[in-house]
Amino acid sequence: SMSYKSFLCFPVKGIKIEIIGLLLLLVFLQSSKTSNRVTEVSDSSTIATVNGKNITAEEFSLFINQNRAMTYNYFDNKYGIDRYSRDFWNSQFGLESPTEYIREIALQECILVKLQQLVAQERGIISEIDYSSFKDDLAQENTRRKLVKQNGGILYGPVVYNTQMYYNHVFSQMLINLKRDMAQDEFKISDMELSQEYEVTKMNRFRNRDQIQVEIITPRYDYETIFTKLSAIVNSASELENLIKLFRDKINIIDMQIDEDTYDLYSRQDERLLDSIYQLKTGQSCMFTVTNHRPKIIRCNERSMTGFKPFDQVKDLVRIKWINDRYRDWLNKLERQADIQVNEKYLDEVLDDLLG
Repeated sequence: SMSYKSFLCFPVKGIKIEIIGLLLLLVFLQSSKTSNRVTEVSDSSTIATVNGKNITAEEFSLFINQNRAMTYNYFDNKYGIDRYSRDFWNSQFGLESPTEYIREIALQECILVKLQQLVAQERGIISEIDYSSFKDDLAQENTRRKLVKQNGGILYGPVVYNTQMYYNHVFSQMLINLKRDMAQDEFKISDMELSQEYEVTKMNRFRNRDQIQVEIITPRYDYETIFTKLSAIVNSASELENLIKLFRDKINIIDMQIDEDTYDLYSRQDERLLDSIYQLKTGQSCMFTVTNHRPKIIRCNERSMTGFKPFDQVKDLVRIKWINDRYRDWLNKLERQADIQVNEKYLDEVLDDLLG
C-alpha cells in the first residue's frame, strides 16, 4: 500500500522534496485535528465537551436555573439591586455582571458533574451519562411511580419528579456510590490514621461547646435614657459594672448559662442572640439590637472549655470528612487535567435565550 511518504515525495527532487512532503503532512494532520475539534464543539446542541463527552444546551440550562436565586442574592447583598428589574441580566455592577457570574458558575458546575459521571461510568457505577438517556430514565421512573401510586403502593419522594429534582437525585446517589467505591481503594484509611486525623482536627471540629455564663441587661420601662448611658460605655468593663450597680433598680438582668446541653434550647428561642453571645470572651460586653425589639446589653462573666467529643463517638465523622477532603483534591486535579472545549459563540446564544 502507498505510504504518506511515498505519496508526498518524488525521487527526482531528492531530500528537499521529502522534507517539504513531511511538513505538508504535519500541516494536514494538524488541520484535520483542528477541524474535528471545531466540528465536535460546534454541534447544534452542544455548548461544551469534557474529555470528548458532550454537554448539551438542555443539560446546561439546569445549572443556570438552579443558580438564578443565588445570583440574585449575591448581587442584592453586594450592590443592593432590584431583583425584579427587567434589565438585571443585562446590567453591569462595578466590574461584575450577573450574566458572566452565573455563566462561569453554571459552566464549572456542569463540567465537574460530567467529569464525575465519566469516572462513575468507567467504574461501572452507572451505565449511561448522555442527557438523552437521562430523559428516557426520567420518563420511565415517572411512569413507574404513577403506577405504584394508582395501585396503592408506597412511594418515597414525589409522585412525579420534575427534571431538576430527578437530575439532582440521580447525581447525589451516583456520588454516594462513587465515594464509597473510592473509599475502598484510593481513599482507604486505617483506624490509626483516623485517630491521628482526629487529634489534628479536634480543636476546630470536635470541641464541645464552651460553657458560657452571661447577663442579659435591658432597661425597665421609662428608663431608656439611663440605658443609653450604659450602652455608651459597654466596652469598658469597670465603668459598666459601676453604672449597673448605680442603676440597678432601673434595669432588668437575666442570667443565662449556656453549654452543650442547653445550646439547642436557647438556639430555638433566639438564634441571633446566641450567635452574639458566642462572639464574646470572659469580661467582654456588647450591644444587641434587633428591629422592633428593646435593645440589650450582653455581658459575658465567664467562658470556659468543656473538652472534646471522644474519638469513638465521632470516628465515622472523621472518616467522612477525610474522604470528602481527599475527594475534593482528586476532583480539582481531575479538572486541571481534563480536555475541556467550550463553544463560546453558541454558549452566548444559549445564555441570551435562557436569561432574556
